[in-house]
Amino acid sequence: MAMNPPDPPSSDRLDQDHGAAFGMEDGGDLGIARVAKSTLDDFKELDYNFLIPVKKVFNASLFRKKAVRWVLLFGLLPLVFFQIHGWFSLTFEQALWLIEIYFCLFWALYFYSIIQPETAVWHRAIGYAMFTVFIGIPVLLALQKLPIIRDLYASTDSMSFTMRVFGYVFGVGLLEELCKAVPLLIFGLRKGKIKGIRDGVFLGLMSGFGFAAAEGVQYTAYATEIALMYGTVTEQFMQFMFRIMCAPILHGAWAGTVGWFIGVAAARPGKSWPTIVVGIALMAVLHGMYDVFAGDLFGIVLAGFTFTCFMAYLAHGEEQGAPRVIVQHGLESTLTPQPIPPSISTKEDEG
Repeated sequence: MAMNPPDPPSSDRLDQDHGAAFGMEDGGDLGIARVAKSTLDDFKELDYNFLIPVKKVFNASLFRKKAVRWVLLFGLLPLVFFQIHGWFSLTFEQALWLIEIYFCLFWALYFYSIIQPETAVWHRAIGYAMFTVFIGIPVLLALQKLPIIRDLYASTDSMSFTMRVFGYVFGVGLLEELCKAVPLLIFGLRKGKIKGIRDGVFLGLMSGFGFAAAEGVQYTAYATEIALMYGTVTEQFMQFMFRIMCAPILHGAWAGTVGWFIGVAAARPGKSWPTIVVGIALMAVLHGMYDVFAGDLFGIVLAGFTFTCFMAYLAHGEEQGAPRVIVQHGLESTLTPQPIPPSISTKEDEG
């Protein structure tokens, strides 16, 4: 029996959407268009002039603010140093110099904002720091080989506590503070370039930073050699942290305080050397005693005392014809200028 072929599908059936059989039925736009439009309207209502202050970002007055320059300088310098290292393939010691310069510059600008010396003093201070690095320290190292001085330095390793104190105070402390004071005495005081306490303190501070930078590179490089030899980096890392972050302000505080005495001597009439001797002697003792106890808890106390003394001298300093510098929470305020007595000698003042 012959079967009739099925009827051809009608055009209506061909056009029919069978997607519903697979869950593909039209469910509408789910409100997406409405949500998108509402979201777009929300963004259109924003105050873009306030949220994206293009004029403020590119305004030259922004770069005149100290805080902005500070952040840009110390935020970008490590990137600049990293690039310099890539360009010139710096040795480890050369890289250490860059890091030392970074932290010394940090402290220098901090105290520059407090002390506020004249711009010319800032330029001279850089020269003093370089003098200490390239001339003062080599001369000091040469002096350490002389018989008497060599014995003084050797006594720092003595088993006797008294001999160690003697060696650190009259060897290390005295000679290093003299080394840092030399550029102030030769180029500042003798030539009449130091006009008062501000000049003396900042120039001494910068000379101390130069000394700390050179010493820090030497000690950190040596500690790194030891670390590579014995396979441990803990001691090297701690030495590195101390030498680049703490040592500059320690040496700067001792030298800056000596500079305070040199500034007083320059500002007051009469003989200047007794005042300078007192300042160097005080800091040589404080420096030497710190070295005796370095590494102990009492060494931390002496370091804190060093910082406190330096800040106290800043607050105590008075310059002839200039406001008195008062340090409060890292900021500077001023009082009415006070006259400087003609002499620091009690007997002469009474007379």
